[in-house]
Amino acid sequence: MGSDQGGQRWVRSWLRRISVTLALLLVGVAMACGGGSASAPSPSPSRPPKPTPAIDRCAELAKRQITVCPPADLAIPKVPVTDKTNGLLTPQQLRTETEAVERWFALDNWALDHRGASLLRSSVMVSPGLENLEFSLDLQLLDKADSAGGTLKVAAAIQLIRLDAVPLSNSVRQISAGQGLVAGDHGWVYTIHGPGRVLLQVPGKADEVVIDLPSTLVQPILLLGSAHRDPILGWVWVAGGDFNCTNAQQPKVIRDACL
Repeated sequence: MGSDQGGQRWVRSWLRRISVTLALLLVGVAMACGGGSASAPSPSPSRPPKPTPAIDRCAELAKRQITVCPPADLAIPKVPVTDKTNGLLTPQQLRTETEAVERWFALDNWALDHRGASLLRSSVMVSPGLENLEFSLDLQLLDKADSAGGTLKVAAAIQLIRLDAVPLSNSVRQISAGQGLVAGDHGWVYTIHGPGRVLLQVPGKADEVVIDLPSTLVQPILLLGSAHRDPILGWVWVAGGDFNCTNAQQPKVIRDACL
């Protein structure tokens, strides 16, 4: 009897272990099939952000008939700046417009050296209708070079040496409007310093000097217009015309504005 009872106890113990094992297996199967609540869904791998497509600067400019492409790292002159507008400009406006005029000047120099007539004729640089007035000499020389099958070479670039923001009186604006120029309540006097030397280079011919300004040249010019942020080139001054500050034939109010 003792032996039989011991055998029965062993069988019952074995059956209990089998029952527990089966129960655990069934729970595991249910959870694997989504029936359990103890397991959270594994997170899906995050997708990397799509890279922003690079802008083809030259193609974007070409869409606007600007067939030359200034480099993104174009050297911009940094010169002393004075605000004489008596509060017309905020500090931020002064910084923005300074950058715009400096870049405008740099682009003008660059265009001469890179067949840049399309840039000088564009609304990036000058108000529509004033192209041949603002850049008359530059465009004449660029057209001459194209006609001759040659190029211009800036052997010595005129330097920008200072900038002054100045207010424009009603009289100055009226004179400007009478000449078809575009003037706001203020303008910029930019001062250039020589020397300036530009060559016309035609294959098979000797270089021709087409601009030759002395190193003693110091010339202030009153620049009209306004600043504009171009989506490709950045802040650029859009010229609305200009006045030679030292021309004795200019009206006194123009010469006074330069001061």
